[in-house]
Amino acid sequence: MPKKQIEDASCVINEIGIVILKSTAKRYKKLKETGEKIIDQIEAKLKGKKVVNRIVSYYEDHSRALTKGKISKPCEFGLKLRLDMSKNGYITNHKLYTKNIAGINIIEESVKSHAKVFGRKFSGGAADKIETLFSSSTCCNIKYNSSCKHGGSYDVLIGYINAHKVHAAC
Repeated sequence: MPKKQIEDASCVINEIGIVILKSTAKRYKKLKETGEKIIDQIEAKLKGKKVVNRIVSYYEDHSRALTKGKISKPCEFGLKLRLDMSKNGYITNHKLYTKNIAGINIIEESVKSHAKVFGRKFSGGAADKIETLFSSSTCCNIKYNSSCKHGGSYDVLIGYINAHKVHAAC
């Protein structure tokens, strides 16, 4: 009996080793390709060409530079994610942005998505911050209200959707 268990354990260890080897080889190949892209981007930049979708992270090549306008941290790295949630806390929709889209555009999309998903007008919401107080699009006008207890709130008028408050958390 112990001999069979040792043989079984040996087989499992060999299978795990093969999986790890394949995974490591796959990761190495991706890092090598990313390194080659970075070198190509450096060469293009040295020739005065504009680099589109510049790689800012060797290990996470999908990350983007997101300018924030903060004094202490003018730029952050990553991607923007929009999560739409119902008032019960269920995620009803999401979207991952590969560009640094303005917060107001995200809110507009979210509200329109809500109307489409639920088939009724949006009545209220919350957001961590809105970067722009006025959208140049004709369907949105935003006013800041500083009387809110925990920071300010934004009264948002979006086209066919009734006015609602988007609370800006501290």
